[in-house]
Amino acid sequence: MTNSPAQTNLRNLSYVGMPLDRNSVLREDSQWMTSQYQSPQALFQPLYHHANLVSGQSASETPKAIYLKYSEIPPNFHQSCQLVYLGDLKGGGTNHPIFAIDLSVIPEETVNEWRNRLKVTSQFTDLRRMSAFLLQSEAAILGYARGLCFWHQNHLFCSRCGHTTVSTRGGHMRKCTNDTCAKEVYPRIDPAVIMLVELIDPTDGIEKCLLGRHKGLPKGIYSTLAGYVDQGESMEEAVAREVMEEAGLLIHNADYIASQPWPFPSALMIGFRAQTKEENITIALDELEDAQWFSADQIRQFGEHTDTNVEKALPRKDSIARTLIELWLQDKTSSLDLSHHSSTQ
Repeated sequence: MTNSPAQTNLRNLSYVGMPLDRNSVLREDSQWMTSQYQSPQALFQPLYHHANLVSGQSASETPKAIYLKYSEIPPNFHQSCQLVYLGDLKGGGTNHPIFAIDLSVIPEETVNEWRNRLKVTSQFTDLRRMSAFLLQSEAAILGYARGLCFWHQNHLFCSRCGHTTVSTRGGHMRKCTNDTCAKEVYPRIDPAVIMLVELIDPTDGIEKCLLGRHKGLPKGIYSTLAGYVDQGESMEEAVAREVMEEAGLLIHNADYIASQPWPFPSALMIGFRAQTKEENITIALDELEDAQWFSADQIRQFGEHTDTNVEKALPRKDSIARTLIELWLQDKTSSLDLSHHSSTQ
């Protein structure tokens, strides 16, 4: 089953819609990067241990990303912290080079003292806690910054010889400092397939999809199946393997729906809708706690992940899993409307 553009509204998918010009060729020029860094229009988005700096200090305040000028960040922060060029934000006749600056090497007390001196109230907040309140483009920038800073923190040493590495090309490459090695490493993402499996020709005539409870999910949340793509495996093959491994079901086809950068910490979620005619689920208990077929009416009775008094809940709204479920529900509503319309002719 292939969804038409009219059926799939993906405009609100979180962490997509990047507004920055990445300047992937220009950022390889060290002189150009220096001019960007020293530009009076340059803006810096601070992070601390994977959390982004946003405005507000209470849950009642709507958070907004904080971008600071060069002069608002202490010189020793500039000298000792990881800096990453994200791209240029253009608009209103102004060009702003946007950087992420990771303050994680600075003692927490020092960071808090500096933060309290800023002209705006602020806090470092986990991106998933606030993504629902951010503009789509803003969430995309913050996720991009988070993912790159995480990559730097985990590639400080060469995987081949063990020497230290240094950041270059605007923070989009690290190079081994051992001249006899000089290995170059680029930011990596982990491709993962995520799929909503629907049951074709159910014995009771009620259309259903498969949702499961992974061990790492909060209590009560049911989501789509997912897994990383193996070496030498296509995405469609990964979909088929993961569904068989986790639920014991043979799928008949898998249609690509959409993809989503997932900076928690460094994945690319590749969304599919798959179909099967097999109803008997065989749960892999090392992967899932539970998996069931649910009708559209049943899923519409699920609560949100923040609800404490519901038996079953949907995944967070910022996830592509939630998007896949909502698109399926949308299709079931459309099918019901068409069926009703035909029966009244």
